[in-house]
Amino acid sequence: MVLFLSGNKNKALLAGLAFLCLSLIGICIAAGSNEDVYQEKLSKLKDNDVAGNYQLGLWCLQNKMPEKANAHFEKVIQLAPDHANARKQLGYVKYNNQWVKEEEKNQLEYKDKLSQLAEDDADGHYKLGAWCEQKKLWKEAQDEFEKTLKLKPDDANAQKELKKIIPELITQSIAKYISSDETTRNSILEELKPYDEISPDEASKWADIIKKRLAEQPKSEGKPVSVLHHKNYPIKYKLLGKTSGSKLSLFIMLHGGGNADSNTRQWETIAGTWWGSATSSFDIVVIPRVWDDSSLVGWTEKSGIESILALMNEIKRSYNIDTNRIYLGGYSMGGWGTSGITTMAGEDDHFAAVAVVAGGFSKSPAVFDNLLNTPMTIHIGDQDTQYDRLASSRFSNETLTALHEKNKDGYKFAYKEYPGAGHQLPTSAATDANKWLIQYTRNPFPPRLVWVISSNPAKRYFYWVKIDRPAAGMKIEAKADKNKFVVTTQRVGKFTIRSEEPSCRERV
Repeated sequence: MVLFLSGNKNKALLAGLAFLCLSLIGICIAAGSNEDVYQEKLSKLKDNDVAGNYQLGLWCLQNKMPEKANAHFEKVIQLAPDHANARKQLGYVKYNNQWVKEEEKNQLEYKDKLSQLAEDDADGHYKLGAWCEQKKLWKEAQDEFEKTLKLKPDDANAQKELKKIIPELITQSIAKYISSDETTRNSILEELKPYDEISPDEASKWADIIKKRLAEQPKSEGKPVSVLHHKNYPIKYKLLGKTSGSKLSLFIMLHGGGNADSNTRQWETIAGTWWGSATSSFDIVVIPRVWDDSSLVGWTEKSGIESILALMNEIKRSYNIDTNRIYLGGYSMGGWGTSGITTMAGEDDHFAAVAVVAGGFSKSPAVFDNLLNTPMTIHIGDQDTQYDRLASSRFSNETLTALHEKNKDGYKFAYKEYPGAGHQLPTSAATDANKWLIQYTRNPFPPRLVWVISSNPAKRYFYWVKIDRPAAGMKIEAKADKNKFVVTTQRVGKFTIRSEEPSCRERV
């Protein structure tokens, strides 16, 4: 187990489990594997066709498209509110002649039983607590057993049952924590403060729950051209190389372009024409097709960054990926995307090394400080002046040179200009980039890190540090010594440190 240094043991564990979960899974929602067939069926369906919507919902379930299935079942009950089969598919049951979800039905039944119970009926509260326990209403069960003990402090059965349900309460809170926003998470942490002692067995149980949740997340279709399981950005991507074996390296290759036709053309040809050498260097190569065709630099948009991270997580869930040998590179617009996801979005900590080829850098709000532990190679033609590509690449060279001079063990980079070359570089640039990238392996727990947040919204985790409420302008530098951490911050409030070394308990 890893140890998170924080003020409360339970909060520490919860943060650690959330860190594990968020590191390994993307916020992904399952979509179908036969989108074309679905769209054809949908085009023939009349909006007010109750039976047709119900049948299409069943078809979606059979073809692993649960979200679309639920949408059709919802449509059915809008048109026919008492359609029992559609209600059943959506998890409804009848209670007091009303359609309610099973959990809501249990809550209503609990309130009805409670309203009929005398406040001083210790045995009645115990029986109601046992009923709640059977229905998995853990918080309500806790309330009833506590009422019993308030009336009968020595009730051994109530003490036993209360102790038994506490792990269930914490487990329920962990599941809720993972899928909640920051405000809700903070309230959950407050609720968990009384449960300060956590046994290794309980921690192992919660880790198993998270692993189970990971296994339930959608995986790659495994086709030469697959669709990313993402609610907002179901991009297409090519899957090349070998997918069998263990500890596989992964290279995410971002194509160039800038408009719909160019994006499609570049996506279809980049691996075969220019970066064809990638499969000889990396085990798996994935080439996503950018989502936003309206932007000249679609990879740097919210849709581009989110889809890249979601794709990386989907591939990690689907194959035996060595998470310390994941590489990112891009050509032209893809080069801008590579620099954007690192120097702008601050997602450097996922990658062993990155390559910016015939791309550029946004000087503001670009942050190179975060590249302390992420090697970067830059390739640019000395005639590639359009869109500030050459000037911004030279700026990045100067910046990284200065940072490396001050930090000899970090900010590893390689910069190469191609004399007389414009935007089209020789294919040898790709081969050189591959060879340079593959020599590096990510250290998930580097002895030192620098994290500067340049834009909002910001991520909350960077390597082994978490900032509870991250915002632009914050900076944290942390160094792990043998028996302590030395941390300096700017404008940072509360932060948490994850340590693999139990002896590291001092925060300076």
